[in-house]
Amino acid sequence: MSDGEQNKKRKLEEIADAGGAAPAPPQETGAAEEQDAPATHSNSSSIISSSSPMHDEHGQLAKEKESIMKLLEPFSREQLVEILTSAASQYDNIYNEIKTVASADVAHRKVFVRGLAWETSTETLKSAFASFGEVEEGAVIFDKASGKSRGYGFVTFVDMEAAQRAVEKQVVEIDSYLQSGGPPPALG
Repeated sequence: MSDGEQNKKRKLEEIADAGGAAPAPPQETGAAEEQDAPATHSNSSSIISSSSPMHDEHGQLAKEKESIMKLLEPFSREQLVEILTSAASQYDNIYNEIKTVASADVAHRKVFVRGLAWETSTETLKSAFASFGEVEEGAVIFDKASGKSRGYGFVTFVDMEAAQRAVEKQVVEIDSYLQSGGPPPALG
């Protein structure tokens, strides 16, 4: 029995010892179908997975998720960020799930690059940033009317950690010019 299952069992025993009613087992109708069906998550940002120690054959996962969601609803964004930060620093599986979800979002993988030389090409930009990690896409932005470079571009990395390394470096030399990298400018 895993630590998570032992903790859950201990909590249920404490509730029973305190005179509280233990959670009722799920109804028989459909329970066997739920057990045989693969676990699917409609929300890709779900942090609790079917392989979680909280999952058991009685369908308690759905009840746990609903209970947790109700508990978290009143919290502000800042409070939720603080809770997740604390949990992720203590539990590797939560940290890894946050990284997976963040890497799926291009906003965490795209770096804005300014100060490009007028002659810098997209290929030169991509190769200069390849030292930080695998580059998925790169683009130097050109003026449509004149066809000249506007002096900035974007680099999208395959994973967010490569983008973070590029942003931390802050200055990269391309075509004898120093470029500043950073997150894409805010739209609005």
